[in-house]
Amino acid sequence: MTTSRKRYFIRKDYENDGLHFRQPWVMGMQQEVERLKERFHEQEKLLRECEALKGQVRMMLMRVAELERVR
Repeated sequence: MTTSRKRYFIRKDYENDGLHFRQPWVMGMQQEVERLKERFHEQEKLLRECEALKGQVRMMLMRVAELERVR
C-alpha cells in the first residue's frame, strides 16, 4: 500500500480565499523566523556600534600617549 504525499507551499502574499489553509505550526515557524531575523539585525547593529567605539578608544589612547610624551 502506498500513501500519496501532499506538498503544501506557502506564498508570502497569502490570502484567505478558502482554497488554501495554513497549519498552526507553519504560522508559528514564520513568527519565529521573523523574530530571529529582527534579533539578528539588532545584533548586527550592536556589533557595528562596538567596532566604532573600539576605534574611538584607540584614538583616545593615542592622544593620551601623545600628551604623556609632551610632558
